Amino acid sequence: MKAMRFFIEEGQGINPTLRKMHAIIVEVVQGGAIEIIIRRPTRTLAQNRKLWPMLTEISKQVNWYGYTLKNSEWKIVLTASLKRQKIVPAIDGGFVSLGSPTRSLSKQDFSDLIELTYAFGAEQGVQWGGKALSNYQTYRQAA
Repeated sequence: MKAMRFFIEEGQGINPTLRKMHAIIVEVVQGGAIEIIIRRPTRTLAQNRKLWPMLTEISKQVNWYGYTLKNSEWKIVLTASLKRQKIVPAIDGGFVSLGSPTRSLSKQDFSDLIELTYAFGAEQGVQWGGKALSNYQTYRQAA
């Protein structure tokens, strides 16, 4: 059986939603055991397209305690700050951030990450240009 996704939008009545879910479950369960996972929607592609050019601008313009970080490293730093992740010693020296990947962030958490990125960039004097600037208009509502 192929995986099914069922989205419940805000504002839908609970009874029609429950009836629809019940009908789907009754139909599917006849084919054998199933697994049901309930969660908030994760980040959108528009949010992702908005974040990466911002990270690129930060990586070009911000020197962090003597380090020039790649955009993927900035994503880890900013996500760790957002989620207050633990930093632990690595096995062979250095440190490791124990955190969750951004693909599992809820839409709201990812929105908060974008806002944190804007705020951090402003504090560091980042001049948004290129795709980061054009994406601001294109994906204005993505955050």
